[in-house]
Amino acid sequence: MTQTALDDAAHRAGFIDAQAKREYFFVAASTLFFSTSAAHASLMALAFERSGYDLSTIGSLLASLAGTTVAFTLMSGWIMTRIGALQGMRLAMLATGLGMLSLNWTMDSFTQALASRLLWGVGIGLFLPCSMVYLQSRLNLTRFVYLVTVFSAMVPLAQAIAPSMGEFTLDRFGPQTMMIEGAAWVLFGLLMTVRLRPLPRPTVSGRLDFRSSLHSRYALPVLGLLGGGTIFGYAFAYIAPSLEPRGISLSWFFIASTTAMIFGRVGISRFIQTMSPPLIAGIGLLFSCLSLTIAAYAFHPLVAAVAGAALGVGNSVMYPVLSSWMSHGLGATQRAGVQSLAATAFYFGIYAAPFPQAWIIGRIGYANTQLLIAAVCAVVGGVMIAAGRVRRD
Repeated sequence: MTQTALDDAAHRAGFIDAQAKREYFFVAASTLFFSTSAAHASLMALAFERSGYDLSTIGSLLASLAGTTVAFTLMSGWIMTRIGALQGMRLAMLATGLGMLSLNWTMDSFTQALASRLLWGVGIGLFLPCSMVYLQSRLNLTRFVYLVTVFSAMVPLAQAIAPSMGEFTLDRFGPQTMMIEGAAWVLFGLLMTVRLRPLPRPTVSGRLDFRSSLHSRYALPVLGLLGGGTIFGYAFAYIAPSLEPRGISLSWFFIASTTAMIFGRVGISRFIQTMSPPLIAGIGLLFSCLSLTIAAYAFHPLVAAVAGAALGVGNSVMYPVLSSWMSHGLGATQRAGVQSLAATAFYFGIYAAPFPQAWIIGRIGYANTQLLIAAVCAVVGGVMIAAGRVRRD
């Protein structure tokens, strides 16, 4: 086939040209490797405990990730205007790899370990908006939502495989070897970017590049991302102590959640291509609200698994659909601001919301807190569904 024929076939499949189709798969592989490294965060409490830290200090080291993650997510649009989305991805992978690897030498000192964790957070905060901007630039509108949703399955797929690999390494060889193993994955991801074409840099504005995102049409998707992140953050922070008194293992919830999330992003995303983004995102948020509601009354492991599956289905479509919705109508070099805003809203919900949630839990308990969060977020989901029905009509 001629190059023109290859480009035409790729265009019909949803890509800007034949090379972009190959780049799509390279970016997906790079994201899987990066996310595999990042998912080792679930084992850091054990790693710090085996290194002799007490519970309070471990909590401080774990929470420190939030500061640089949110800060660099917020700054990602500005960074992309300076160095471009592809270089931003590479910088994120380098920071995460160095942050993990440096813990081999800093683990024994709280101050030095804190610096390593902060560097790790730089990579976590920067990678998602940069990779999403670059990935979306490889696509045309033919199957935009579908391909973005399938791409985003790389994150939960990594969460399904990384903890078991990391736990094996930690148990057999100790925390330092686990850090080397985790950092090796992000190095593989960095190598995947060697053949990628860089994007033209957005026009430098001298700001955090939020000017393109300061529009009322972004208010609803940002609220949806904040709500989805809040529910996801609560699940990771507090579902375990909520289920433990009822004798329910956390694995019932999270194995079901991860399985449903992967299936949702790969299996059902093809069917949502023609649906209104606010409608499908609102349904996804309501599924997440249903998850917290079911978990509040879970009396059996199977009920906890149903709650986890509901969270997985909800999150499987929420972030990629809302991200695509916010990018609609913007050129490839105009998306940095809205994608940094989208990621910031989601990460703020994940990392910042657990702090006020702890205060609420202390006053009304786990179950009532879950119901309160579900009720507030359900209102946002209902508004999105209503907006989606109006757009469709």
